[in-house]
Amino acid sequence: RIVNKKKIKGKTAVFCAIGDPERFITSLENAGLEIVKKVFFLDHLPIKRDFLQQFAIEAQALGAESLICTEKDAVKFFNSNNQELNLKNLKLTLPIYYPELKLKIVFGQSNLEKALHINLLSDMIEVAKNKTKISKKKVKSNGKRDFTA
Repeated sequence: RIVNKKKIKGKTAVFCAIGDPERFITSLENAGLEIVKKVFFLDHLPIKRDFLQQFAIEAQALGAESLICTEKDAVKFFNSNNQELNLKNLKLTLPIYYPELKLKIVFGQSNLEKALHINLLSDMIEVAKNKTKISKKKVKSNGKRDFTA
């Protein structure tokens, strides 16, 4: 069970597969969480069910009331077709929480929007150029033709 709660309190254990895990840990500690155990994986490394089951047991023995991972890691747990990674039916001794991240642009929003708009237009023009190469194909003997991109 992975949930996102606004206020997570008490002792917790943290695991993640991100490039700068210490920054993640610092943000959790600054939010007032007491971290009793932490495990870091290489960035983008899949986190498997077997690890989570053992990690939850060890964390609970240390007094943890929950497990915390990044939103990036949590998303992978339910979107994987790999049974070793998908947590849909996994029963753990502790719930898994993740902090939900939101992006707020405080400076240069109009410049960003302009750059994104230019890139989007450039991509659309490229697609349009490719679609103008129309091939003709005879459909019926009545002389009608089907034009496909």
